[in-house]
This record gives sequence, C-alpha cells and structure tokens, in this order.
Amino acid sequence: MAAGNIIYLKRYAPYLFFIKCFTEITAIIIVFFPKFCIVIIGFSRLERAEKRLFVYDDIRGKPREVKASQINAYLLDAPNVFIERRLKPLCGVSEILLGNVPRDDGNFFLDKSQRAELLKKEPALKPLIRPFLGSIEFLHNLPRYCLWFDGVSPAVYKNSKEIKERLARI
Repeated sequence: MAAGNIIYLKRYAPYLFFIKCFTEITAIIIVFFPKFCIVIIGFSRLERAEKRLFVYDDIRGKPREVKASQINAYLLDAPNVFIERRLKPLCGVSEILLGNVPRDDGNFFLDKSQRAELLKKEPALKPLIRPFLGSIEFLHNLPRYCLWFDGVSPAVYKNSKEIKERLARI
C-alpha cells in the first residue's frame, strides 16, 4: 500500500468488519459476514463506461468477471429499485400488525446447550426442534433453536414434562 493511504477498521460485531482504504482515486470497502464477504473496489462520482462485478462460485477459487451495465445498491447488474414503505396492503389481504414477533416470552427458544440437554433427556422430541435464524443469529453466527409444533403429532410431546412446563409459562 502506498504511503499516505488511510485505513479505517470498525468492528460492529464479532464477524462483521468494515474496512475503508482511501487513495487519491480509489476506495476499498470490505465487509466480512460469517459465511461470506463483500469487497467494493473503486467507486466514484463520475459515471464509468465499463462496470465489472467479480463473482466467486467457490470462495476458495478464482473469481469470474461479469460485465455490468448498471450496478445497483444490492451489488447486482440490475436497475436501481427501492422498496418504499407502505402502510396499507396492495390487495385484499389482512394488514400485518406486528410482523414476526415471538409472543412466547422466550419459552419456545433454545440455545445450543439447552437443545442438547433437552434431547439427552427426551430424544423423542427431536422432530419438534428446528433451527431458528433471526438477525442476531445471522450476524453473530449463533446457533439457536425453537420448538415448532406445527406438523408434529401431539403424541410426540404429550407426555413430555419439559414441554408441559414451557407451555404452562406462556
């Protein structure tokens, strides 16, 4: 790196780094996520005739160059499309009032050790436990699980002391 370049490193989460390196004509931004990273090299206020994306089909392999006519905010060769906020549905469906908000007071969630402990005591409950991925789990690469009753026969859990206790706390 040439003298006079400035590097900024900000840590937002254990696996998320934002690095800026400025030179006179180029900026480099690298964002690391748990399973991938994004590298942006050379953006400018001036319109460039040639735009290129580099796609890694295998993160350990070599990139494949893709010529682009327009690179949008999602780093795709596609038009700039932004979803605008709406307060009412587009068609005749019910309004969403809360979205994806768990209303179980945490009783349906399990961390990795709670899952292991529950399955050690009651292995028959395995069909009831599914992985859960929210924003925190995604950003921090945390394993988390939830109890999922839909599609599971009540015969699987009707004699479970743990499930009865969790349901009673809701």
